[in-house]
Amino acid sequence: MKIMQKGSILIFLLMGIFILGVAGGAYYLARSTSSKPPASPTVISQTPQPTPTPFNETANPDSIGANWKTYVNETYKYSLKVPNDWVIDFNNAKENNNSLVFIYSADFKVVGDIQVPHLSQGSQLEIVSNFSTNVTKSYTDFITLDKPPKNEYPNEGKEITIDGEQAMIWTSDNAFSIPGQKGYQLDVLHNRQGYAIHMVSALPQDLLFNQILSTFKFLDQEHPEGKPCGGFAGEQGQSACPSGYKCQYPKPMYPDAQGKCVKK
Repeated sequence: MKIMQKGSILIFLLMGIFILGVAGGAYYLARSTSSKPPASPTVISQTPQPTPTPFNETANPDSIGANWKTYVNETYKYSLKVPNDWVIDFNNAKENNNSLVFIYSADFKVVGDIQVPHLSQGSQLEIVSNFSTNVTKSYTDFITLDKPPKNEYPNEGKEITIDGEQAMIWTSDNAFSIPGQKGYQLDVLHNRQGYAIHMVSALPQDLLFNQILSTFKFLDQEHPEGKPCGGFAGEQGQSACPSGYKCQYPKPMYPDAQGKCVKK
């Protein structure tokens, strides 16, 4: 009888240990499951797209000069710059003793007779410098002589300055009587010699024409930009800057320093 009681106690004891073990394992499993952080959502990595760079338009001739080529007319004493891929018609210029010069953009295309250009694309630049000095004794005479036809250039001209000389510029949306074709004309008188710069474009090119004009120079004109000034003699006589310019000295300044003339 005592042996049976001892066996029963042992069985109950083992069962108790088993139940406690199962309960403890269940509690640990439940706690470790609840303590896990929630899974993070899957993120798909996207490569950022580059921001488009805005088109930078500038009329600064200093920046233009680095990438443009220069045309020099020794016969009529002027020079100007055009985009590097434009084509200068030297043969036609030679046939006209350099008094008539045509320069074409790289994408220039014309419909029909080139004498009355109807452009499908691109631009044509024309410089005329064979005006008779008998009728160009004054700026007013020249403007009256070469004023473009009213039906093509209905707007009044605008006065500007080109390389120190008074000039008149006209624009048209109906060049050569072709609707939508942009036309530009500038007249300037220098030493009683008249110069006319024309440009015809399939599309408006106001900025481009102004950039080209900003590079136009008369070869016999004094250009004081960068001229030495100051120094031991001070700003007087040959060491002075002309009107519209000032002497810019190096920094730090030192006695008898020499500067250079810059526009005010």
